[in-house]
Amino acid sequence: MDEIERVLRSMRWPKERFLLGKVWQREIQTHLVQGQYNKAYRELHKLLKKLIRRHNRYFEYTTIQLNKNVTTNPHNHRDNIGYSNAIALGDFEGGGLRVYDADPDNNPNVASKIYRNHREFVQFDGRKFHSTIPVERGCRYAIVYFTQGVHGKPVPSWAPSCAECIDLTST
Repeated sequence: MDEIERVLRSMRWPKERFLLGKVWQREIQTHLVQGQYNKAYRELHKLLKKLIRRHNRYFEYTTIQLNKNVTTNPHNHRDNIGYSNAIALGDFEGGGLRVYDADPDNNPNVASKIYRNHREFVQFDGRKFHSTIPVERGCRYAIVYFTQGVHGKPVPSWAPSCAECIDLTST
């Protein structure tokens, strides 16, 4: 994890959040394609694949979301398939992941659980409403591994997981 933190701190971020791995083709969204940042962030991608394998070598995913000091309102990813695995790295105070039992916009008193995932993986269902707790000090790098679906349909068999199929030497 220390090596990944060093890379995240020293790299030039293309924007505050971006994807590695497979992403839906924007124009027609019928199949997954190599993400636009895979080649530029090849070494980081390799390190992140090793990190998830050390945590859970059987976890299947298509995509890795990277966020730098991003705070989100309650939202869900209704098209995700299966569970997501998230970890936060960096030198920060505060922060965390909040997962709600229901849509908090429709029920402001809905129960939720806060996970302090600093240097620890949290597995959660991204189809449930979730948000991030703001960082009070420092810089948080959130890394989320997940499988993209489209309109609630499963990823077809021809779209293998990121960990198994990405050829970082091509394109």
